[in-house]
Amino acid sequence: PPDNPHFEAVLDALIEEPAIRTSVPSTKVVPVPSEIERAADMLAHAQHPIIVFGDGVAYSQAQPEMAQIAEQLGAHVWGADAGELNIAFDHPLYKCQLGHMFGASSSKITTQADAGLLVGTSVFPDEIP
Repeated sequence: PPDNPHFEAVLDALIEEPAIRTSVPSTKVVPVPSEIERAADMLAHAQHPIIVFGDGVAYSQAQPEMAQIAEQLGAHVWGADAGELNIAFDHPLYKCQLGHMFGASSSKITTQADAGLLVGTSVFPDEIP
């Protein structure tokens, strides 16, 4: 440590204090079954559904499942600032990356959809219009 009496006093105080265990919030969420059914119905009856994905798909190793859902729905698939291989780049339903904090440029795409499925990405208004 530097030769500084104030720094040493603070360091000594920190070392003598007991460690406080931090808590990590649970991110496991179980949606209400009726809401799952409603969302599935909206997607199944959509004329222009889209899927917006992030790297959570690859981290969860859910690439085959996402591609299968896209194929069943006929949904165009767009990346949201994704860097992993979440769907084959030559897959006929893969369109491109929407980008990060994309706003107005991606709204031309997202507003054409009548239903959307977000998979493995954040859902914040400033990121996904």
